[in-house]
Amino acid sequence: MKTRPDEIRNKNFKTSFRGYDKKEVQNFLNNLSFEVESYSREFDELKSKYDSLNNQLKSINDIQKTVESTIQQAKDLVEKNAKSIEKEKELIIKESTIEAEKIIERAKLKAQEIEQIYLNIINEKTALISRIKSLLLSLSSIVNSWEVEDEKIEKDILKNLGIDNAESENLKKSLISSRINDIIKDLE
Repeated sequence: MKTRPDEIRNKNFKTSFRGYDKKEVQNFLNNLSFEVESYSREFDELKSKYDSLNNQLKSINDIQKTVESTIQQAKDLVEKNAKSIEKEKELIIKESTIEAEKIIERAKLKAQEIEQIYLNIINEKTALISRIKSLLLSLSSIVNSWEVEDEKIEKDILKNLGIDNAESENLKKSLISSRINDIIKDLE
């Protein structure tokens, strides 16, 4: 049980013969009560300061917990965003790779198509050249046979007319010369 200063001050003792001096005891008790009162006030002030500091410490601890929680949430968010960004990066790379492979495949197909067209053109050109050569050979053969026949007919006609080969050559030269003169006149 706690003793209050006023209880000390107001305490009465039984008197007895040969007891303590009442005034001296009363003074001692008064002084003791003042000291207890002073200690009690100091204790109350210190307790008040302690409670205030304890409340401040609680407040600081609450703030610290809030800051730590906020930091942890920020770390979690950064980690989540980093993972999300990494996944998005991987997805973009994967999509880009697939698109690049499609473009390369289309380019290869187009190159094969162009190569096939080129080979077809080369084959057609070769076939056309062969046909032209064949036609030219046929025409040359026909023209040669005509020339041979024409010479033969011409020789027969000249022979029937009584013109010999030397006269025939002179007649051809004069016809060629006349023909060249006609062409020159036409050009002028």
